[in-house]
Amino acid sequence: MNDIPFYLVTGFLGSGKTTLLQRLIDLLPPDRRITVIQNEFGESMVESPELDPSRSGMQMVDINHGSAFCVCLLSDFHRRLGEIVKVHRPEVIIMEATGLADPIAVGQIIARAETHPPLYLAHVYTVVEASGYFQAESLFRRVRHQVEIADTVLINKVDLLEGETEPLRQHLRTCNPHANVLETRHCLIEALPALPVPNVQSSDLADQDRPPGGRPAVGTAVLRQTRSLSRQAMHQFLDHFSDAYRIKGVGVLDDGSGIRVQQSLGQLDIRETELSRNTTELVMLGPSLTQSKVDQVYLSLCD
Repeated sequence: MNDIPFYLVTGFLGSGKTTLLQRLIDLLPPDRRITVIQNEFGESMVESPELDPSRSGMQMVDINHGSAFCVCLLSDFHRRLGEIVKVHRPEVIIMEATGLADPIAVGQIIARAETHPPLYLAHVYTVVEASGYFQAESLFRRVRHQVEIADTVLINKVDLLEGETEPLRQHLRTCNPHANVLETRHCLIEALPALPVPNVQSSDLADQDRPPGGRPAVGTAVLRQTRSLSRQAMHQFLDHFSDAYRIKGVGVLDDGSGIRVQQSLGQLDIRETELSRNTTELVMLGPSLTQSKVDQVYLSLCD
């Protein structure tokens, strides 16, 4: 069985996350085994009228009364992920996170989850409400953080916005210039993005890294460090993982400046950015990537 892609849906309360969740389910082939995880405070969300529970091969799991990303619940969520993979053998996992979840934590969960086959963070969607985003961001810092870590940002409910979307689009570009920003009504999207993985011939792989499918296992790691690197050391770190399928996030340098990093299949884009935190946060995916290796290389470059 191949590695399992994990799709994350984030966004503030009422932005349209559950609607997007159903759209993503509809885009998958009907014969795929899917596990849908919902994580909301309060009562169960699994029976939301927006979701169709009748699809064959779909397993629905709810985690309520708190965020799965709270430190106190991480060990339990690791255990439950292991059980889900062992019992239901999903081919795809899609998770709708609570509106106040810290999205970087899901990468840490996946990087440390000991499941067989392993999981990898395939794509992060963040849904923002066209007319309510600025108010939500002013009240909750994590709303901006959800945008900063996203691969795709959906400006939803544009039909209800009085005025132009350009001020919001410009703000989102400032927060995350590498994200794909879409304007939607009812979270309508046309395609489920795939993880960009190069074609690898089995003869190119070491025997110990060769899975039955012919390419290396996809590893997920999350770098979250308060210790900063010099600009030169940061480039050394990124060069060390130049074979990564994807690296994205924000780096804090030792001169107090910030950079936004996006690397995809060897193409590296680094841009200066305003810092909204004092922590380097990078989500990384690559062939046989491990959390311990990422941490080891980064710390070796610290002064």
